[in-house]
Amino acid sequence: MKKIVVLGVAGSLLMGSFALAQTGTTPPPPTTTPPPPRLPKDLNKERMEALKDFNQKKQEENKDKQQDIKKDLKDTRTGIRKDRVDLHMDINAKRREFRASTSTPESRMKLQQGIMMERKEFQEGRHEDWQEHRDLAKDRRDVAKEKIGKERLVLKEKLKVVKDERKKLTVERVDKRLEEVHDRALDHFNKVLEHLDEILGKVDTRADKAAANGKDTVQVEAAVTTARGLIDTAKKLVADAAGKTYPITVTTEANLGSAVSAARKALHDDLKKLRDAVQNAREAVKTAVEALKAIPGINDEPPPVSPPPPVTTPPPPVSPPPPAQ
Repeated sequence: MKKIVVLGVAGSLLMGSFALAQTGTTPPPPTTTPPPPRLPKDLNKERMEALKDFNQKKQEENKDKQQDIKKDLKDTRTGIRKDRVDLHMDINAKRREFRASTSTPESRMKLQQGIMMERKEFQEGRHEDWQEHRDLAKDRRDVAKEKIGKERLVLKEKLKVVKDERKKLTVERVDKRLEEVHDRALDHFNKVLEHLDEILGKVDTRADKAAANGKDTVQVEAAVTTARGLIDTAKKLVADAAGKTYPITVTTEANLGSAVSAARKALHDDLKKLRDAVQNAREAVKTAVEALKAIPGINDEPPPVSPPPPVTTPPPPVSPPPPAQ
């Protein structure tokens, strides 16, 4: 029975296939979405060039804006520094006026208070200058760090011509070492200069007290002005050095040693210039301190300036009592 059923089913399938072959019908093809039309090569190239020109113009515009902002900041800082120099000169002029003053105690007290207020304003301005210097040096160092990263990738690619693996590792280690030495030197020089500026501020304050005591502080004023100029010069050199890098330029395995030596020498020469500038500032501050110590009686307290007595109205005259009746 099972055999009969199987044979019947097989026969039905064969008959269906034969009938389909006789009619010549085929199943419909699957529907497919046509691909998007491709742009001609010339048109695609024009689009890429237009996009490239657009990006380049944007970069140039942003660069011009950044340069204008930097110029405005530089002009503003220059104006602020000039105002502070004028303020310091005004303090020195008031010192001389105070020493030569033979006016009343009230006017001398008023002049001394004016000197103290201007001195406080000047010192606050110096603190702002140092904060601006730290920010500027940090910004330049951040840009230099990005440049160092790119130069390090180039160095790694160039070192492929070197077959000795130990030499490759040595060069990469020296490259990192140069960066570390540079960072530590910049940090050290900034701390030294800021400390010297604090010492100079204390010298100024002591000179104000000496001038209030009638002492001659002309030598101290000249020494402080010189020292402050040298500190500012060294600060600018340190800020400029923050943006420098010292890449090792490798061309062949034969010149590997000379390339490393050249990078080391460039860093050494720049650090020597910074060290000399900081040393000059240190010597100038030392000269200002010695000039202050040379003033006779520098530790004497100034004579107290008493305020003027209050103006009082005299009491009305007392009339005599009436005669007794």
